[in-house]
Amino acid sequence: MRIPFALTLCVLCIVTGIALCPQKACAQAAVPGVPEIAGIRTGMTAQQAYEVLKAHAPRARISIGQNIVEGVSAKPVPNLMTVKVDDAVPMEIITVWLTTPPSKQVVWAVGETLTYPPDNKMTKATAVSALHKKFGTEMSSQSGYSYYWPFDLQGGPATAVASGSNCVNVQNLSVSIVEPTEPTFTSVSPLIYSVSPKSPCDSLVDVRVQLNGPANAAEYVTTIALTEVDHSLVRSTKEAYSAYVANAGARQRQEEADKARQQQAPVF
Repeated sequence: MRIPFALTLCVLCIVTGIALCPQKACAQAAVPGVPEIAGIRTGMTAQQAYEVLKAHAPRARISIGQNIVEGVSAKPVPNLMTVKVDDAVPMEIITVWLTTPPSKQVVWAVGETLTYPPDNKMTKATAVSALHKKFGTEMSSQSGYSYYWPFDLQGGPATAVASGSNCVNVQNLSVSIVEPTEPTFTSVSPLIYSVSPKSPCDSLVDVRVQLNGPANAAEYVTTIALTEVDHSLVRSTKEAYSAYVANAGARQRQEEADKARQQQAPVF
């Protein structure tokens, strides 16, 4: 199956580092109001996220995770970008996850890890205060070092939906922040697997934060890990992929029929 021109061009720009995608092919405004992490929010296009990463870490290499999308593309397709900034305090790793074809490729999750040397540890109260300033008061916390904020697609608090559906316990998919190693590497997207039953939690963009430090961050913090996931994009991408694969046989039969009709009649 041929990948649409606009998607191919965006992917080329990401892999080569050339930010020359035409506006109509790649530009799309991010969802307004949704929280950002390291300047990136869910709903951004792949190109927009790439440009933010380049501006945020101009001296660092952006590594690209990619894999074949079975039944859609015979060539590897980028599904995440990750970068490490290790020449500053804190040391920072940012990972961006992209939706997969046949859906248009946009950011469905973003994660950031901030790691401080032991000599630069901070109190947990300082870290939590900074989180409250950015995201507001959390809906829930566990063990004093795991925090959860649910938002609607406009960035407003969605605590009633999340609380009523116990969304804090929804599996956060495979969004472990990836430390870059090679310029490109194999990365399997969780969006090509089966669609889970529908849930009110599908309407949420959630932010989860883990604080780590000596004695389970009881007093001091040395590592802060943040992730943001748009569950509506997860569902729509999975449903689009599942439907595309299910209809592959019908498309192939139609293509064969169209090709046969184009053949000229023999001369007897």
